Amino acid sequence: MEPFAQRVRDRPEITGVTFGEEKYTIALYAENFVVTLNDPLMALLAFLEEVGAFGAVLGFQVNLSKSQALGLTLPRETVNELAERYPFQWQEDPVSYLGIQIARTVSETKSRNYQLLLRSVKADLAKWRQHPILWISRIATIKMSLLLRALFLFQALSAEPPPGTLHALQGEINCFIWGGVVRNSEWPASWRVNPSTGETWDFNVRQYYKAMQLRYLVEWSRPESGWMFMDRAVMRKSKSQSVVAKGYFISKEQQAAFFSGREPLATRIHALTDIEKAQRSWGRSN
Repeated sequence: MEPFAQRVRDRPEITGVTFGEEKYTIALYAENFVVTLNDPLMALLAFLEEVGAFGAVLGFQVNLSKSQALGLTLPRETVNELAERYPFQWQEDPVSYLGIQIARTVSETKSRNYQLLLRSVKADLAKWRQHPILWISRIATIKMSLLLRALFLFQALSAEPPPGTLHALQGEINCFIWGGVVRNSEWPASWRVNPSTGETWDFNVRQYYKAMQLRYLVEWSRPESGWMFMDRAVMRKSKSQSVVAKGYFISKEQQAAFFSGREPLATRIHALTDIEKAQRSWGRSN
């Protein structure tokens, strides 16, 4: 797939979204891909030519009738013209990619995906509550099913979830684990900790969310990361050199954008700060 993607990127008629001097056109995940086009009336024809040429060699074929398309800023007349030419599923809003609903705006994308997550969690927990499941098995159930779903979404969407979402998710999980009884925060800590491993029985959803955001901090320290140019392009322009911040290298303009909270990526810096505070607090208490 990578040779095909490179041909798409190199073809001048296929114009993607520009970030500074860089162009973003196609993203791959196994046999799935997302194409971002700036001039679809011209670019779609060239793109399908590349698909046909690649398929003639390797037997690769795109099922156009099952492929989804979303015109983010296109006039209605242009969308209608494209729909007549190309048999894609032209969506009003949103399109689905790898289980993530991609809407026209970031806020709507967050709202849709977290609503779907909460809905599926509530539905599954309602079914599981009808069965006599041991307390320790309820914890295992959360780990093996619901937690994986939540972690995938936390990684896919770096922007802060809608207000109250993580709290609602935490409440559903607590209610299931503790058999519908709201856990009393005054219960002894030994009731909530595995004495053999020191592992807590509780699931702190917000801490899991922060951990998923922190994984990107590692990527920032790797200059070969292909998507870094998009992060850099949205930051404030500055001629300052990179400085050490929180143990890794980011530029001053990145720090300003992150700590201002204007960018979704600010969550990653805030998460790191919160975890460091928790570590210091834990060290004082032990």
